[in-house]
Amino acid sequence: SKTEAAAQVRPAPRELPTVAVNWGEIESLDKLLNIAQTMFPPCILNLVNTLTRGENLTHHQRFALATFLIKLGDVYKRQVLKLFSFSPDFSEKIARYQIEHLAGLRGSKKRYLVYSCATMKALGMCVAECGIKNPLLYPRRVSKNLLGNKNSVG
Repeated sequence: SKTEAAAQVRPAPRELPTVAVNWGEIESLDKLLNIAQTMFPPCILNLVNTLTRGENLTHHQRFALATFLIKLGDVYKRQVLKLFSFSPDFSEKIARYQIEHLAGLRGSKKRYLVYSCATMKALGMCVAECGIKNPLLYPRRVSKNLLGNKNSVG
């Protein structure tokens, strides 16, 4: 349920996800929200948390979140609509069209890119200095850091 999924977003993660996240196995909104806690950059996690609290996102925030999730893979595309259903002004018909448009499936067939970190900063969506140039690089950096820490311990 939406309430259960939102409740999972707020607390700190109980455990870190496996280092090699298999993005193709994210088949539920609950799994997406759980992995978001560790694997999503702070700017995107902030948007996820805002949305799951039932607050509206601005046009640019919706664009940033949708393009990020779409670029992670086909399985995420199925979860984007579910995530956006938390929005107070949610319309499935409109949201589905917009998501499909961003993914290049409708309209101009252009696949939209994720905002760069510079653009996220200019739009006031950056909430932490991550040392990356694009939010899509964050999951790779987290995985690399977890792998490095795991190797140094053993």
